[in-house]
Amino acid sequence: MDERTQFYLNTVAALLNCPSDQQAMDILAANSSVIDEGFLNIMGQVADNMTSVGRNYTANWLRSLRNKLAASLGKQATPVELNLYHTFLVEVLEAIQKNPNTQVAYLLLVANQDKLNDHLADVLQAWATDVLPLMTEIAGLYTAQTIVDFSNLMKGFSLGNLEINIELAIIGYQVAATLITRNNFPSQWAIIQNNLGLAYSDRIRGSLEENRELAIHYHTQALQEHTRSHFPFDWARGKSNLGLAYSDRIFGTKADNLELAIECYQQALLENIRPHLPEIWARTQNHLGLAYSHRVCGKKAENVELAIYCYKQALLEYTLEGYPEMWAAVHNNLGNAYCDRLSGNKADNLELAIECYQQALQQYTRERFPETWAKTHNHLGVALCERLYGERKNNLERAIQYLNQALQEYTRDRFSYMWAQVQNHLGLAYSERLCGERADNLELAVHYHTQALQEYTRDRFPSEWAITQHNLGNVFCQRLRGKQTENLKQAIHYFNQALQEYTRDRFPYDWAKMQNNLGNTYKKLQYTLEAVKAFQSALSIYTPTTFPLESLVSGRNLGDTAFAHGMWAEAIQGFADAIEAFESSPTWVTSQVRQNPVFQNSSDMYDKIAQSCMNGERSGQVLRSEYKERFGSKQITDLLANLDPHQKITSQILLLKENEQKTSRGFSVYKKKKVKRKNKIS
Repeated sequence: MDERTQFYLNTVAALLNCPSDQQAMDILAANSSVIDEGFLNIMGQVADNMTSVGRNYTANWLRSLRNKLAASLGKQATPVELNLYHTFLVEVLEAIQKNPNTQVAYLLLVANQDKLNDHLADVLQAWATDVLPLMTEIAGLYTAQTIVDFSNLMKGFSLGNLEINIELAIIGYQVAATLITRNNFPSQWAIIQNNLGLAYSDRIRGSLEENRELAIHYHTQALQEHTRSHFPFDWARGKSNLGLAYSDRIFGTKADNLELAIECYQQALLENIRPHLPEIWARTQNHLGLAYSHRVCGKKAENVELAIYCYKQALLEYTLEGYPEMWAAVHNNLGNAYCDRLSGNKADNLELAIECYQQALQQYTRERFPETWAKTHNHLGVALCERLYGERKNNLERAIQYLNQALQEYTRDRFSYMWAQVQNHLGLAYSERLCGERADNLELAVHYHTQALQEYTRDRFPSEWAITQHNLGNVFCQRLRGKQTENLKQAIHYFNQALQEYTRDRFPYDWAKMQNNLGNTYKKLQYTLEAVKAFQSALSIYTPTTFPLESLVSGRNLGDTAFAHGMWAEAIQGFADAIEAFESSPTWVTSQVRQNPVFQNSSDMYDKIAQSCMNGERSGQVLRSEYKERFGSKQITDLLANLDPHQKITSQILLLKENEQKTSRGFSVYKKKKVKRKNKIS
């Protein structure tokens, strides 16, 4: 091998190892003097080799980069080359004309992948512009339909460069639409518009936002002719496609776009398309499930239940025998829904999720579906981290194993976003790990979360960046290496970083969660005033009616912290919210929550709030109206009866209950001042 070829190969290897497109362009700029046709040929050969071993994603990226370089070099096809492209195009079109359903045209594409490039796109555009107007009306329409068939073939062609394949399909549809017009052939025109919408949904070139808008435009155009009254099944198919375009839309708000998507899917299902279009019906059910899974409007618990229903409906048609790949995809989606489920038993839901992921892996082998195989391993790792059945130690070890397997495909150079996500999940797993040295595991957790931040930058992925900052804050609160004071201060730094994105207006729940974490960290540092203020901030969102468990936890934190330092008014505020949340527990408590130590050890709050009232400025007043009624209420009596029999309420409360009908002496009426809350959560 000569030195120049070796240099080409080394440069291509450097490009493939770049973590971002910008760094790849920097390498090319630094070596611009040696970028020539020979270098482009080597890039093409490497891309072909990658395709042969299933690395299609990287191969397409390299081919796209090669095409950009070729354009920048001004490499023009010679007349001889253009003639070869023209001959090839005519040969493919003639094969399609003879029989669009034969494999002849497909085999021609397979054998001439080197000609599927921008030169062929230019030839197609020029040939259609020059030749079609000269044909008779019938011949022109016949040729236009052949071009539509060619575009359909190119859109589904999985070999070669996916980017140029889609471009060829789009050019073909657009050329054909100049003859197959809405006025002359409305139904066929609508089919082309629908196909253009699908092509723009998959388009790689150009602005992603603009492509999605064009997809919506073309699907909407198609529905002007494919009306429900005249073409019910085409209308339903078009509505389903339009729903998918709205689901992927970038322009506008996510909440509004998902509502539009859900409306389209629901309209599509108004037609009884299952007997006639079973695959479209199942696909629509699956997409509707995805829309409900990500829905912003409405109640999350109800949306997840609707998603689960839709996925189960899809599986009525997407069977393992008939549609093995889609069967696996729906099981993957169903597993995600069970992980997010709020209804039912959390432990059982996680078992259902794990079962769904394992079923998906029956089809998603690494050899056939490497990317989806990695995604499912990632999901399994997360589910096992949260699993409640089985040995916690074993679940976490299995989770780490699955996450590391996901990284075999989710490399940083090819899947930077998913690579960072798995790094984050590994950090969470190691922060909980029971095997090995605790100090070592926490250091590994810091390492993985820090790795994730290499890709999750605030400007590119603000939400993921904030989550990772929060995760690092939690790890530094537990860290054993280094000085505890410095670790806790570092944790506060990370929590405050996360709050730059988790603002009260945009993410009230997460903002309040961060405030509670800050309060606990300040408490460990004995920064009492800061801790109290943080807990109070959390309680401005975590009200007893909207988030009872969180209100119980934060209220208890505020009450205990203030009580220990004689801050009686603040202690009363915290315990009052916690008690109100605690007493409403029959409406929201689950078996898992009932096992929570905070829930089980809540009876002493009554003693402490009474003591706080006695010690505070209002100690001379009579606390009879509100808290005396609480202590003697049937609701509390029933609730306490349901607690662990070994857990006894304290003597002062029992005494109050015993004597409340016998004496008028006691505590003053204390009306708790309600905290003014601006941003209430519905």
